[in-house]
Amino acid sequence: TAVGLLAIVAAVVFLSVGQPHTDALTLSGDVVVVALGTVLTAAVWLLTLDSTVLFGFPAEYAWIENHRWAVLAGAVVLTAASGLQARTAL
Repeated sequence: TAVGLLAIVAAVVFLSVGQPHTDALTLSGDVVVVALGTVLTAAVWLLTLDSTVLFGFPAEYAWIENHRWAVLAGAVVLTAASGLQARTAL
């Protein structure tokens, strides 16, 4: 839940950068910090996830085994996009 909430906050801040009533430099830095927090939270979740929970699903739900990697990849993509945006704002 924490990863999802941080990703939503990062996406809202990321999309707010181009608005005329915001400071692009400050928001670009903020979104980098939130995105890094999202990556760290996703990595902690990935490393601490109990394998009995992960592999306890029936065979038809085998996709869930790759869910943790997809979450981490999405967080890394968000961090890379926010870093590029901050670089552009500088």
